[in-house]
Amino acid sequence: MTQPNHNPMQPFALPQQTKLSWSVPRAVLFDVDGTLLDYRRAQSEAVGHVARLLELVNSPGVQSYEARGVPEPQGELGEFLEGYFQRLALQGILMPGVRETLAALAGKARFALVSNGAGKVQNARLAIGGIIDYFPVRVYSRDEGVAKPDPRILSITLERLGVLPEQAVFVGDSAKSDMAAAEAAGVDFVWFRPDGRFDSPGKRIAEITELVQLPELLARQSGEGEK
Repeated sequence: MTQPNHNPMQPFALPQQTKLSWSVPRAVLFDVDGTLLDYRRAQSEAVGHVARLLELVNSPGVQSYEARGVPEPQGELGEFLEGYFQRLALQGILMPGVRETLAALAGKARFALVSNGAGKVQNARLAIGGIIDYFPVRVYSRDEGVAKPDPRILSITLERLGVLPEQAVFVGDSAKSDMAAAEAAGVDFVWFRPDGRFDSPGKRIAEITELVQLPELLARQSGEGEK
């Protein structure tokens, strides 16, 4: 297990037997919720910190509706979710180290977002967080009709970037959706988990507990970190 590195200027350990298969990537793809934006805090704020409502919005049915637009809720649930997503759109809380990471990588690789969510909601949150301009390519499952772990959403993203799978790396926090989609699409995956719990199987080239470790990871692979 990779241990948190509290000083981003110091080297950090990669998982045992990890071999980085890529050279400097032409594109870095980012998941949004849990990677760039704090989804748990955003949800909690949007439901007024009510535990039973937090459980509701994390239920499979609501998560499917958020990602794919189906099944469409009716009645009181539909009215509640309409208000919930309006409030969620006001939550642009960044994960720690996001600004520093994007600033460090800007100009060295092309950026894109891949999110299981609705563009209207996610764009509003990214704008509030002040990072939307880093991402000229933003791909949302609700808008495309396909969601992670389906690899087609990554293929769509790569096509819009004009890069091949082997020229990109995807950074995300979820083994079930992000890592699975990356493996199926043939894109190298960097698993980001602040809690250091890397206990799920799946193909990844590195594990990080802080986003600010990412620029060093890419620099070390390209040889820039040795200059």
